[in-house]
Amino acid sequence: MTHGAIKRGVIILILISSVVGAVRIFIFTPCYIPAKGMENVLWQGDYILVNRLPGQPRFGDIYVYREGKSHDWCVGRCIGVAGDTLLMNDSMVDALASTRKFVDYKQFYRSQRSHNIYELSRAEAQTLQKQDRLLRFAAMHKPHKEYAFILPRRGELIKIDSANCNIYAKLINRNEPYHASVSNHSLWVDGHHVISWIFRDDYYWMASNNVLSVKDSRTYGPICRSRIVGRAVCVLLSRDLKSGKFYFRPDRFLKAIN
Repeated sequence: MTHGAIKRGVIILILISSVVGAVRIFIFTPCYIPAKGMENVLWQGDYILVNRLPGQPRFGDIYVYREGKSHDWCVGRCIGVAGDTLLMNDSMVDALASTRKFVDYKQFYRSQRSHNIYELSRAEAQTLQKQDRLLRFAAMHKPHKEYAFILPRRGELIKIDSANCNIYAKLINRNEPYHASVSNHSLWVDGHHVISWIFRDDYYWMASNNVLSVKDSRTYGPICRSRIVGRAVCVLLSRDLKSGKFYFRPDRFLKAIN
């Protein structure tokens, strides 16, 4: 092999590596699911493909986003888009009415026969009800202090009051170059009392499928558009961690994510 042929081969390898790297960084990227928060849509041990060019996030789709102090990658279903109004309480828990429409969303069920409490999706509950006809949905208690919260839309004026000032202060401190604080049930930004605010980004509400997994907007609050990595497209492959390190779930390979 001549020196010229070797040189051309090296250049081709560099170009291929560059293209693959660019696709991975800017268009598609893999993501590992380490926890059970999105079962039964995504399972612990799934490796998924994420489209980094999803356009504006849409209601009902599943997204990977960055949150927490170390900007960890999280996964959640979008149940509120910029401009939507959610019903909230002081613990930042919404009414969950939007998520209950998804068949895989898990809720609490109680058996009136055994008094056991189960955490089941609608499909799992229907299966179990064939064995236990006294299995009933266990309604969550309605919180006392509820208020309407508007997910900020970029460039639109948001009114601030005593009910929503805490959550808006958190958004400003986390995503904007200002210092916000709450005093006497009022919002103060850089030492100035404000009764309205225009946010620089769109915000979305992300929810886990598992009611006990609060690593979603119930903990982090609304997620701004710049922190969303991309939309979950499909499961590349899946490992069954309960069975062992090298056990796989072939039926989940290349499975579309809905």
